[in-house]
Amino acid sequence: QTKTMMKRILIALLFVFSCIGAMAQNANEHLKFMGIPINGTLESFTQKLVAKGMKREHAWDNAVLLKGTFAGLSGCGTCVMKVPSSNIVCKVVVCLPSKDTWEWLENDYKQFKQMLTSKYGEPLQHSETFKAGAFTSSDYLKISALKEGKCDYHSSWGLNEGFIILEIFNADGSPDCCVRLSYYDAINYKLAEDSKQNDL
Repeated sequence: QTKTMMKRILIALLFVFSCIGAMAQNANEHLKFMGIPINGTLESFTQKLVAKGMKREHAWDNAVLLKGTFAGLSGCGTCVMKVPSSNIVCKVVVCLPSKDTWEWLENDYKQFKQMLTSKYGEPLQHSETFKAGAFTSSDYLKISALKEGKCDYHSSWGLNEGFIILEIFNADGSPDCCVRLSYYDAINYKLAEDSKQNDL
């Protein structure tokens, strides 16, 4: 299922952060999203995205959803999240416009994988597979496998400043399928994880 895959990715993430966290803190540099360091308050970071043409759609206690153009692609949903225990931004998630066919989804995935690889180098880990037992002989069946949690298409890049995950994504129970990018800032995401540990 999707949740199991996310747990595996998060475990890998925490391992990477334990290795690179010290380096990032020494450099004191933050991962950038659209040229903006993932740091500062939720409001100030959101305002910088609005200044770049994004429109605020919705706000919650710990996140803000915006819509706009990302990497030349209009109609992208961007969710900015903060550390729950403080007002510091730690993660940005972008959902590209949803697609109806596997071919279009895979095209988006390959295009962004190529762009990220040319910018950050080869992915730290990647998988472009379907789970055993999934039927994949047609476009429709591949979409069905994705919705059933039997698709494992993701690539991840580990940097001193943070971590980026690219994946073909379907939220549990949602009819929409899309390519999703998640940007984790090493320093501030570690703060978020530390605050979760303190809440246990």
